[in-house]
Amino acid sequence: MSSELSRFLLTVNTPSLLCLTDDQGSYGEDLTGGWYDAGDNVKFNFPMSFSVTTLAWGVLEYWDAYVTAGELDNVVDSIKWPLDYLIKCHIQSNGQTTRLYAQVPFLLSFSFYVH
Repeated sequence: MSSELSRFLLTVNTPSLLCLTDDQGSYGEDLTGGWYDAGDNVKFNFPMSFSVTTLAWGVLEYWDAYVTAGELDNVVDSIKWPLDYLIKCHIQSNGQTTRLYAQVPFLLSFSFYVH
């Protein structure tokens, strides 16, 4: 995490920023990252998957425009952020997925995962 972001997080204490530093699964798994679906502070993985797929498709279709605008690195980072999170949602044991988190609410007051 960049030092600028770290300083910002230390000065702003809002629930909406905790996805950057403090989301955990029911058993303490690191589920930081990803995008919130709306203002309700819940990360719904299926809409997030659709959104990041659409963003990636747009990059493929308009690659030259992103390069010309100097935004290719930014959009690649924007795609990587939710994809890294979605990978974390596949909890593995002995090389097999044992749990898949499908939504992560703020402070995990309730959780939903597939066994």
